[in-house]
Amino acid sequence: MFEAGAVDFAQPSPAKLGGISETRKVFALAEAYNVRLAPHTPYFGPGLLAGLQLNAAHASDMLDLETTLYGDAILPSDGRIAIPRGPGLGYDPDPAVIAAYGR
Repeated sequence: MFEAGAVDFAQPSPAKLGGISETRKVFALAEAYNVRLAPHTPYFGPGLLAGLQLNAAHASDMLDLETTLYGDAILPSDGRIAIPRGPGLGYDPDPAVIAAYGR
């Protein structure tokens, strides 16, 4: 699709592509073909955190969230989201939110 010029704005999903490493391959292709890109991260789990890490590493546009499993930790402030610094993807989901909204 990149080679054919069929993509104006790519939105690879880290949760569907197999994680950060596979998504970075799409980032490299998009850059090679001068295609704008932002990870597709409408998730409330590891996919969201992976998207935040990818955005931080590649200076993509920041995300604006309505709700989150991660409390205030990743809510936008002054148009930005602080990138998690903890081990793994950076944060664990809030058990109280899971209890309140889980089935």
